[in-house]
Amino acid sequence: MIVRSLRRRRVSRSAGLVLLAATAFGPTLSTAAAQERSRAGYGPTLAERRAAVRLAQRERDAARRQRSSYRGAGGYSFGDFGGGVPDAALDGPRLLRNEPDADGVVTQVTVVVLVDGAAGVLGARVWRESLASLGVDTTVRTGRPGDTIGVTDSTGVGLRTVTATGRLDRGGELVFPDRRFAPGDRRALKAWVNSLTTHGAAGDPRGQPLWGLSGGQFRTVFDALSAPAPAAFGPRAGGAVNPALLALELPPTLPLRFTPEATARLRDPAINGPAAADDGPLPTFSKGTALAALLARRGLAFHPTRTPAGGLELVVVERPAADALTPIPGTADAAEAVDADAAAPVGAWPVGWKVADGPGRLAAAGGIFALTNVGVRESSLNDFAAAVEAACGAPVVLDVAALRAVGVDPATATVSVPPGRGAWDRAVRYAVAEHALKSELRRDEAGRGFLWITPARR
Repeated sequence: MIVRSLRRRRVSRSAGLVLLAATAFGPTLSTAAAQERSRAGYGPTLAERRAAVRLAQRERDAARRQRSSYRGAGGYSFGDFGGGVPDAALDGPRLLRNEPDADGVVTQVTVVVLVDGAAGVLGARVWRESLASLGVDTTVRTGRPGDTIGVTDSTGVGLRTVTATGRLDRGGELVFPDRRFAPGDRRALKAWVNSLTTHGAAGDPRGQPLWGLSGGQFRTVFDALSAPAPAAFGPRAGGAVNPALLALELPPTLPLRFTPEATARLRDPAINGPAAADDGPLPTFSKGTALAALLARRGLAFHPTRTPAGGLELVVVERPAADALTPIPGTADAAEAVDADAAAPVGAWPVGWKVADGPGRLAAAGGIFALTNVGVRESSLNDFAAAVEAACGAPVVLDVAALRAVGVDPATATVSVPPGRGAWDRAVRYAVAEHALKSELRRDEAGRGFLWITPARR
């Protein structure tokens, strides 16, 4: 009996030594094969699972420390610093989660961080903590075949879910298709999260091409503004802005919104009061060009934009200095533009668009290119414009506010054209050059051509 007991202890001790040796000198063949299958796409490796467990333990410990940390009067805890800068020191208060917007819609932002291996899981810790402090739900997982990075959103009843999927690169930066963030870019990260919370996956329309509109949204706006202005609009265009806007009958799907700067400018009696000069009626344009020309007389402009809820509106702003002649986006003329910046409007909806070369240009110009007898002597700009319009059939529109800004009063400034045979297009360009002005052939949204006379420096 004693001999049998000793033999059993020796066998047990030998088995323990075998297991200890297997553990010390590496994984068994079956474990290595399992890891190879995991690396081939069947799931995380053993090292990755262990790293994830350690990361979860650290996050629980950090959460306990943060709950017990002191919360000061500024509304943030001293355990909630990112790079030494608290939320209260950044632009604006901390995001309030589950707070509905003006339309009663709650936006939930989720960031998915794709990592590569255990090192990536450990490196994503700083991003999980930083995003959590901004009120963002964060998911860290190993990238799988077919994963793509980008921002998408889905809208339900009272809830909009925005999912931003990024990839953690070897340098520790979080990479998205159109931007990347370093661990210290906390202010930029906060601004981006705020933009997603307010505007959804499309982001803030400010600074985006085509005023932040998609191609379909721009076409919707363009088609609505291509309708002809009512006959009652023209006579009212020479006075105050508000009666003319009512007479223009803009579609209710495109409401007007005035910026504070535009509102302050319209409250100036010298600009929009009884003392404002009567610049006369405007031609019967489409609604888009009519609105742009009306606002330009008061140093204002407009552009379409996308609302946070996904709707459309027209925003009235102070007129920008740039007034480039641009083709209509989405047309062949825009696609063939050599200058990429000229393919899309800059700043505001233009007073008329570029006329493409070809038969359409001659049709839009009326008789402006036809040979005829020309000649004008000491005529004011206003009378000269009326005479040219009567002779060739194409409207001539003066940029009166810009002309007065450079010291040219259309009522008193005179022009002359030597008598002879030629085209009115060349005669007009010759006449206005004396006052450092330029004449451009433009078209409204419906295709009607006109001459736009504005300072050459614009």
